[in-house]
Amino acid sequence: MYSIFYLLNSLVLLTYVIGIDRSNCTPKVLGPKVTKCNETLRHLIEITSDKPAYKKIGKAVLKDCKSFEECSPSLKCLNNSSLDIATENLIANCEAVKYFTVEFSECKEKLKALDSKCLKEWNPFPDDFLKTGEMMNHTKPSKEDCKDINGKDDCGKKQIIETCGKLEWEHFHKHQTNIAKIFGICGARNR
Repeated sequence: MYSIFYLLNSLVLLTYVIGIDRSNCTPKVLGPKVTKCNETLRHLIEITSDKPAYKKIGKAVLKDCKSFEECSPSLKCLNNSSLDIATENLIANCEAVKYFTVEFSECKEKLKALDSKCLKEWNPFPDDFLKTGEMMNHTKPSKEDCKDINGKDDCGKKQIIETCGKLEWEHFHKHQTNIAKIFGICGARNR
């Protein structure tokens, strides 16, 4: 992630030197926006770097995510495909954080009340995905990695649908799949 900072700083400087001919991408307009995105990104990394406790920092993460989503369109002016992918991934990750910390909370409480063995044992992602420093080192994605992404014999999926409805499951699964794509697991890669 720190390489993104260097890339953003270099690109800000480059836009000032070379300039971009689109009116909303002029160095005068673009420079401050990219700088704001850079500062927001730096803060996000700072508060989420070591196995974050989202209950404690959730509001700060959501605030930074909202700020980043607002400033991210200006990053398109930089015409950098790697930065575009990183931006898309961060926005997808922010959407997942919002979903799992805010929107899914009512369903989560209902599921906790079930005291289900299936849900207690459910680990949708490979064990090494959850270990510090190994998430991004998962170099050979395989569908086998996440054979239980819906719970053993789809029990997680079934319990979410029965308890919270099919629409809630669809939202849950969408965000779970996006996380898998971001980290290149479960046989999925995001570009």
